[in-house]
Amino acid sequence: MSLQSYFEFYGKTGHYILSKPIHGSQKAKWKNKSTLLVELDLIINTELERLIMSYTGSVKVISPSFLKDKILSNMEESKKLYKVKS
Repeated sequence: MSLQSYFEFYGKTGHYILSKPIHGSQKAKWKNKSTLLVELDLIINTELERLIMSYTGSVKVISPSFLKDKILSNMEESKKLYKVKS
């Protein structure tokens, strides 16, 4: 089942996503000079999650909320890998 999903891409990543669309359904508009709002209508899967994670630090999932929660959980798990145990 495909879902409408919304993302904000920041800075140079926004320009890149505009020039190299993520998906054929992509619609994009600049919210301001540094924030690109992207709408995708697609099936949420592991491939999309990994793609979004590859832009960590320059992307924010706006919706759907379950994808936002999944990305945040992935980031928290990744952070644990770098904690130094005393």
